[in-house]
Amino acid sequence: MANNYDNIDLYWGWSGDFAIDKKGDLKDTTYDAIRSLLQDIHTVCASSLNDWEFYPNLGATLDDFCGEPNTQTTAAAVENRLKVSLIAAGIVNEEDLAIRVIPVHTHRILIVIGVNTLATAFNSLEPGDKLVTSLVFDTVEQQVTFMEQTPVQNSG
Repeated sequence: MANNYDNIDLYWGWSGDFAIDKKGDLKDTTYDAIRSLLQDIHTVCASSLNDWEFYPNLGATLDDFCGEPNTQTTAAAVENRLKVSLIAAGIVNEEDLAIRVIPVHTHRILIVIGVNTLATAFNSLEPGDKLVTSLVFDTVEQQVTFMEQTPVQNSG
């Protein structure tokens, strides 16, 4: 069963910078409360342990997989690392999380993360939608690139 993951947090753009609204104030995720979950997932995927002074255990440390062969064994290890990191951080419940790791190049993997979540009056989800985010991890450049510009996909 899907859970409600709505939350209000500061809004930041795809570059990681905080956004400013038209009045010059810091923007938040009030307009779409599911955006906070998407940002939390991105933070964990792009961070390493000890990156955050107040949250030293927040991060998946994907850099550990640099230089590893692009095999099913490595893909399973990346999937497991992301699951453990997202669940341990309290971002999502295990039963709501699905991760797929797909090799797309000799040193790049596509990671698709889906979260079953409830559609509410406070988020942009429609009944039957789930939050889906995609990223590419480059094991040579040690870089995480997020792919989508829209955070939801209909699961039906």
